[in-house]
Amino acid sequence: MRNMRLIYVAVFYFFGFVTGVRISNLNDSCIRCLCYVAGCDLSHGCSQGYCGPFYISRVYWVDAGKPTLPEDNPERKEAFEDCARDYHCSVKIVENYMARFGKFANDFEFDDFCTNMRYDMIATKMA
Repeated sequence: MRNMRLIYVAVFYFFGFVTGVRISNLNDSCIRCLCYVAGCDLSHGCSQGYCGPFYISRVYWVDAGKPTLPEDNPERKEAFEDCARDYHCSVKIVENYMARFGKFANDFEFDDFCTNMRYDMIATKMA
């Protein structure tokens, strides 16, 4: 199951990097979907270089402009980990990344992408 979750996270990062999503497509429903697909484990710390409920990597955080918790310094050694482990800060990472690399043609493409990933995840759990 963990391997499948990592595959979906990798697909999410691939789509974010190659095709992207316009920020206008990234509504609360999409954020919840992406979190769900990534496992949305709010208690997940960091493991194997991925942190928080979205399993965000340091490279992804850097590409997103190094957002931090309020009053934090992005150059502080643990700034990435602290932000990625916090749900609201990790949402900001995803939003910043998608704003920078976003290119889906319309809202339906992104919604379909999330829906398909969700059904695939459910099917995998049932198998």
